[in-house]
Amino acid sequence: MSISTDVPSFAKNIVNSAKGVSFDIESGKKLINVTVSNDKVSLKPTVVKKGVTYYSGKGVTHCDLYMYAMDSKQRKMKLNHTSKLNRLMVYKLDKADKKNKLESFPSVLYALKIYTSYKISKGSTIDMLDQNYGRGTTIDDVSAGNKSLRFHESQHSGFSLRFLNSNAVPELNLTKGMLKADVEKAVFGFFSEFNAYQTKFNFHMQYDVDCVGTIPDFCSKLETRNPD
Repeated sequence: MSISTDVPSFAKNIVNSAKGVSFDIESGKKLINVTVSNDKVSLKPTVVKKGVTYYSGKGVTHCDLYMYAMDSKQRKMKLNHTSKLNRLMVYKLDKADKKNKLESFPSVLYALKIYTSYKISKGSTIDMLDQNYGRGTTIDDVSAGNKSLRFHESQHSGFSLRFLNSNAVPELNLTKGMLKADVEKAVFGFFSEFNAYQTKFNFHMQYDVDCVGTIPDFCSKLETRNPD
């Protein structure tokens, strides 16, 4: 098996396994753990129309960014809502002023999971199939011989890694003794920042790779969702 994602020069703690590769990258003050799974390739029947054989290759790369924290039993809890983060916090009732104050809280961690799937026709390979839009069709890509479907998919994951490395992920700033109202304000603000960050990340990961060179029709609709 192989992976279509190149390990970047700024990767740290690289570990190869039978399932793929994992490593860490810096994003601001945070380290993001990245796991890249082996490519998944499935075959679909060759399409023959009027004596002409069509090899309609298709690929998709998922770059899923998420947050998590360790619970009391050191298990990963995915943080997709403020209530999950609040459950991991311990509040102490201060008898002097009758207000809930923050006693302890978990560190918010980030992870990126990358996996690429292909559906190809029998008799062809990923590297035989030319990409017909986006990266893989620009003048520079074609001149360099980078025209394959595999190259195109590698650009999605490569972009995601460079984006995270160049744009610091949001940080949750809490201190022991904060009042409950201030904690909740900080948590909601943090989730709002993360949602905006993730929207920008997902948009550019697709738009900056798919909507260059030969531009497909869906780019005009995608452009209306530009968060910038």
